[in-house]
Amino acid sequence: WPRLSPSSLEADNRIDVAQLLATQTHLGQLRGSILHKWFEKIRFLDDDNDGIPYDQDLLPEATAIDSKTDAHWLHELLTQFRTMLETSVVRQALAPCECELWREQAFAVRRDRHLVQGQFDRVMIFRKSDKILGAKLIDFKTYPVTTDQLASAVKRHTSQMNAYRDALSAMLDIKSNMVTTCLLFVDPGYLCVI
Repeated sequence: WPRLSPSSLEADNRIDVAQLLATQTHLGQLRGSILHKWFEKIRFLDDDNDGIPYDQDLLPEATAIDSKTDAHWLHELLTQFRTMLETSVVRQALAPCECELWREQAFAVRRDRHLVQGQFDRVMIFRKSDKILGAKLIDFKTYPVTTDQLASAVKRHTSQMNAYRDALSAMLDIKSNMVTTCLLFVDPGYLCVI
């Protein structure tokens, strides 16, 4: 089967110049990879800041991605990450709940005549006994976005999120309307339900 990734389904595969500079440069890609790895370390955040990993746990994760990363840049990114964790939107998205939690979960499912492969950033599966009541999928977007850019950013990622919804509903054997998909723009902190 021909292979697809959900991100290849993004609208027109076009982005504006500011986002191109933020996400397509080596540092932009590295920033995204490191932030995703750091968010993966968080199970839940509560009001007492339990769940926030220590610097000594986060920094090795970053250097494992790129051992030549500038220390000053990395500490600046760590400060930005800590700021992201203080926003009410991010805290609410990572708040404790009674669920089965998947973080950075790889998947491969058939869709039409293609094999769709990817990785879910964060999935919360809600059950009562053994019955699945629903699921919530959060996809982290680590590039900076302004209020003016938000609508176009959401539109660009809608096909990707629909592919994630289809994949997760197939994996869980539930109807697609039982899966809520959300884009979490961590910088500066927007949660958009798709």
